[in-house]
Amino acid sequence: MSFTARQAALYATAANCIWGFFPVYFHLFIGISAFEVLAHRALWSLAFVLLAVAAMGKLADALILIKDTRRLRWFLASGTLIAINWGGFIWAATNGQILQSGLGYYIYPLVSVALGSILLKERLSPRQKLSILLAAVGVGILILALGQIPWISLLLACSFALYGFVRKQAPADSLLGLFAETLLLAPLAAIYMIWLELEGQAAFLHQGSGLDSLLLLGGLLTAIPLVLFAKAARKLSLTTLGLLFYVNPSLQFLLAVFVYGEGFTLSHALAFCCIWSAKALYSWGAWKTAG
Repeated sequence: MSFTARQAALYATAANCIWGFFPVYFHLFIGISAFEVLAHRALWSLAFVLLAVAAMGKLADALILIKDTRRLRWFLASGTLIAINWGGFIWAATNGQILQSGLGYYIYPLVSVALGSILLKERLSPRQKLSILLAAVGVGILILALGQIPWISLLLACSFALYGFVRKQAPADSLLGLFAETLLLAPLAAIYMIWLELEGQAAFLHQGSGLDSLLLLGGLLTAIPLVLFAKAARKLSLTTLGLLFYVNPSLQFLLAVFVYGEGFTLSHALAFCCIWSAKALYSWGAWKTAG
């Protein structure tokens, strides 16, 4: 069934809105180990992604993918990176650091451009260099003002940028890629969950059906936006997808300040001004190039 570019933009916007509201979901797990939540997300994501792959008639493609040992090595690396990214995000949402999380996803595209320059020897335009410099100034302001490195922001930005780089080495659509990654992560997640149960530290099945249902829901919430984004990606340019991505950290920022009451100081304002300016400059350049 065909669909228009406008519908594709709606799919991409919906996916980014779901991702942007993820802190609301993960905030419900305050008091639960981020590692346990991560393990459940990886395991139940595999179950729901497998259902999505079957529903979209891609089981044959999935079988071909998992038989390719060379590509699986890359998916093991990308799966490790996305697990680090997920874990960092979960920790941020359950430890009052949603503002840092949003900051990380704001600067991620600029980190990705910098990695392309370093790892792939891609030439940067003057506009891109200025964008990266402005983002670095913003991070520097936070370091000086807070007296510490905003490590969760940098962890999220760098792990996601590296994830994108690694995925380029073993191309596959978003859904099949996540299937391969969670398939490789699932055994470790299952072993960790069994260990928690044997040690009497598991929250799952011990703190009520409400919590159990929320943990299971993580797989569905991971799969749905990815399916929407994968559909949108077939119709939209990378530039448009990149610009729509900023809906995600913008929602996280609004939630952090206006819903969860995280402190937004003058230093934060100056840092975000630098990063928003960098983002705007980079996006404007990308839009002009695409046009």
